[in-house]
Amino acid sequence: MSATIHSGKLPYRISANNMHVTLEGRLSSDLAAELGGLVATHERDCATFFIDVRRMEDADPDAAERLKTALRHSSVSPSRIAYKGQRGFELAVNGNKVLVPSPHHHHEPGHVCKGNCPNCRCGHNKARAASRRAHAASSK
Repeated sequence: MSATIHSGKLPYRISANNMHVTLEGRLSSDLAAELGGLVATHERDCATFFIDVRRMEDADPDAAERLKTALRHSSVSPSRIAYKGQRGFELAVNGNKVLVPSPHHHHEPGHVCKGNCPNCRCGHNKARAASRRAHAASSK
């Protein structure tokens, strides 16, 4: 179980050795510096840093550059940082991941699908994969 922690103005949580940060509203230069510092502080504690930008409205022009510079100069490998949402392309540096949900996903905004929702396509894929594994195991 994880609890939301506030570091200054940034809410984050650590779950399964990963940090989850949600950016909301406008990304200011101060917030970008705080995020860079937060990542640097927890570089040894966390395997992956997920930065959710789906609720971010926009960024000050110098804020995006300040964040990119802070993350480039940190010792955190770019492959350990993943942005969630289309705005991640504005903030990502070479090597970061940007996760964009499928436009055909039929859940409410903010919903995290675990594959067990009613009429969920993800759940059907999990069931089909489990059936294939069971069939492969029984044919050995």
